[in-house]
Amino acid sequence: PIDASYKSIEKIVKTGATLEDYKIQSITEQEDAQGEAIVKLRKGSRAVTGRGLSTDIIEASILAYLNAAQKLESISAEPPIRVIS
Repeated sequence: PIDASYKSIEKIVKTGATLEDYKIQSITEQEDAQGEAIVKLRKGSRAVTGRGLSTDIIEASILAYLNAAQKLESISAEPPIRVIS
């Protein structure tokens, strides 16, 4: 379900990025434990990390992907740095 979710999101947001890393970890130990998903997306020479937190691991994974995609988009929107010599 997570891979299918990522592919669906990519069809909509069209980042052109590749998923480089995916990690999941438990944050709390109660019955309704919080899980954290961490993804790393790469587009060309730029890599960003996104995080998502939820009691539902699929939701946490989707939130992490969207967080990384948003970071990638904001980096891409920044004007390039010009070196003046």
